Amino acid sequence: MYFNLIQNCKKNVLPAYKRAKYFSRIEKYLNNSFIKVIVGQRRAGKSYFLFQIIDHLQSIGVKEKQIVYINKELDIEDIIIHASDLEKAIDDYIHQQKLAQNEKLYIFIDEIQDILQWEKIIRKWKALGQYEIFITGSNSKLLSGELSTFLSGRYIELTIYPFDFIEYCEFQHIDINQHNFDNYLMYGGMPETIILEPDIKYDILSTLLDSILFRDVVCRYKINNVKLFEKIVKYLALNIGNLFNAKNLENYLSSKNLKLSLPTISSYLKYLEHSFLVHPIDRYDIKGKSTLEFSQKVYFNDIGLRNAISVNDLQYKSKMLENIVFLTLISNGWKVYVGKFGDQEIDFIAHKNNEWKYIQVVWFLISEKVIHREFSNLLNIKTGHPKMVVGYSDEVIGNYEGIKYMPIIDFILDANQQG
Repeated sequence: MYFNLIQNCKKNVLPAYKRAKYFSRIEKYLNNSFIKVIVGQRRAGKSYFLFQIIDHLQSIGVKEKQIVYINKELDIEDIIIHASDLEKAIDDYIHQQKLAQNEKLYIFIDEIQDILQWEKIIRKWKALGQYEIFITGSNSKLLSGELSTFLSGRYIELTIYPFDFIEYCEFQHIDINQHNFDNYLMYGGMPETIILEPDIKYDILSTLLDSILFRDVVCRYKINNVKLFEKIVKYLALNIGNLFNAKNLENYLSSKNLKLSLPTISSYLKYLEHSFLVHPIDRYDIKGKSTLEFSQKVYFNDIGLRNAISVNDLQYKSKMLENIVFLTLISNGWKVYVGKFGDQEIDFIAHKNNEWKYIQVVWFLISEKVIHREFSNLLNIKTGHPKMVVGYSDEVIGNYEGIKYMPIIDFILDANQQG
């Protein structure tokens, strides 16, 4: 039965759209002893990224029988529920295939967090040295916590995000232009919704959102008051890009005659972060060169999922654009903060290696007053690092006292080219 499960899962291994920027980050770790951990939000494309790796391995001569792929999501009869079941499945496979001792086995396990005590068998396989192991999961805390405890740094981790705008266009073979960006801004980059008709996209996005919330948060953390939890998610959707803290959320719930303790609210926010649905980002004091943890901003992992929660209203356009800039940065490897400079705020400070960027985001530069407001915050920061204002429109502004204006599409293209 285990062997049949493996074989049935392998039938799903089909060539897919090549996610080049992610593959370039993991390719250098292929054919070595590091465990490859692929994490990210459910339905964001982790499985198809594994297929891309499998396709590559076969192209360089790895035999099909040396590759084992198990997707826990497809195990509808719960055949593999414990590490011992997983070990038995692999042993059965090796016996069936009559693998020689010198034939390396490449093991791919999708959504491994749903297998009890999975970390023990991964540690055992790692010690044996006969396998190259790839695992995926939809819970950042579970995987990183268990792996750091049991493997002492002998793994590398890669986060997969929904399609960025460039991938969105390449996948559909459409032009990179403002019209297509408008659609992306409304519906986001969840892979399985991209080719759907617009009139059903939000329905499917709502279904995906319910699946993420129910499976990765409500069930995993045994949340009883689901309605109250959903109100918290809606609050976050209505407040993307706004500074807030758990106390603000408590006050919001109190205004609705709802009671929830601050520790519980903080836990709920952590659960959502661990499921990759939202990303809280800290403030960074530019003068003091330190993070400020009292208040944060929150952005969604996919703007389409956010819009499925809250009406796509014009008043949120600037914040939605901020969300896209944030996703562009983190999906290209930047660590992102909200900047604080005295009593002024900088939308984003991005850091990678020894590079820093200071970024303001604006919808339209509709007047001299707006231009002065958006650029002046950056002008006050005395640094040689790049400073820029990113906007929706393709306005011909160029540089403003040394600060560059970049239309959003140019910004995304530039970020992807730099990697």
